[in-house]
Formats: sequence, structure tokens, C-alpha cells
Amino acid sequence: MAASVRFLLLLALACTASAQDDPFRKWLQSLTIRVPTISFALDQGAVNLTIVGFVCDGIDFTSINSKYNTTHALDLAIGGIKLYCGGRWNAFDVKEPLINGEGNVSITVDDSFLNTSLRLLQDGSGFANATDLTYIELNIMIRAIIFKGFGQRILDLITENKHVRGLMSAVIDTAIRMELTTLVNTNLTQVFTAISNKARPYLTPRPLRRHHPSRPVPCRCSTTT
Repeated sequence: MAASVRFLLLLALACTASAQDDPFRKWLQSLTIRVPTISFALDQGAVNLTIVGFVCDGIDFTSINSKYNTTHALDLAIGGIKLYCGGRWNAFDVKEPLINGEGNVSITVDDSFLNTSLRLLQDGSGFANATDLTYIELNIMIRAIIFKGFGQRILDLITENKHVRGLMSAVIDTAIRMELTTLVNTNLTQVFTAISNKARPYLTPRPLRRHHPSRPVPCRCSTTT
């Protein structure tokens, strides 16, 4: 939850900070997105390609803009997104398993963009209790994809396959969407719920206590004449 609070604060500063001093940019650059094992069947099932330990990091951007819309949501547009992804690959020919290979794959993403809308939900008492991503538009542009390793015949089959770039672009797209959705819908929701629960006792009017005037105390006094 602490990371999510930090995300909000850094995002609030991103639109006014310079590129050199932008804390949101520095936070993104430290973010690592881990992707589960990927398996593809290429050339109509003739080649089986698996990628493990696939991670994306080094996230950066050239522009960021935000505004509140009429539905009380924050619209966010990030342009010029770039990042680097990589992992370990292994592959083999289904009909001839001896034709196989393995090695490293590296991918450079550049000139991509993200448009999204974040809505803050309230409970019946007007307290913020959840955040929700109502819209995500993501365009991933792969500048370079490089497979290195041994097994030249299988390497040629992979690098010459025209669908590999599109498949990897879809993998990165899905990974970013899942990371963003989890960050907003789960982590930030927990943050706002915790904050609201702590603030509620101080902001909710308490019923006034009924005042019971004390009974008059009989006067026990003596008079002298």
C-alpha cells in the first residue's frame, strides 16, 4: 500500500516537474514488470517457442498530460513510452526435435503511448473507498527484437517468422495492462479504504450527548438571630 501512495504523489508531481527532476519518471524507471512463461506455436505448429524469465524495465516517456473529466475521473495521457524487455528462449522443431536451440531475447519498445482514465469511487457517506480504471488505450511499438544463442537453423525459423513481432507486442501489451489494473483497482483501492476508515471517526458528525442538569443541592445552612 505504501508503494501505491507513493505512486499517487509522484503522479501528481509529474505534470509540473522538469524531465531531470521528475520523481514519477524516476519511479517508472525503477519499476520491473515480470511476465509468466510464454509459449508459442510457430509455422502452423511446426516450431515450439518458449520464453522464460521475461521482464520489462527501464520505462521512460517523453510527455504526460492529465485532466479531470465530467465523470469525476482523472484522464491520463503518456506519450513517447519506451522500455526494454528480455528473457531466455528455447525452441525445437516438432517433427525433428534434434533441430533445437536456446539463448537470450531482447526487445526495445519505443514511441508507444498510453491513454487511461482513473475514477475515484465513494461510499454512501461520501468517503473515497475504491479506484477503478474505466478506460485503457495502449499502443506498443517494437523497434527491435533480437534472438541470440545457439541452434542456427531454429534461430533462422524464429527470426524469419513474420508473426513473432506481433506476438511479443501482444505479450508486452497484456503485461502492462495487468500491472496497471492491479496497481489501480487493487492496491490503490486498499489505500483509499484504509485512509477513509482512519479519517471517518474524525469527519463523521457524532450525536450530541443529552445534557442532564444536576439536581439542586438542598441548602443546609443555619441562620442566627
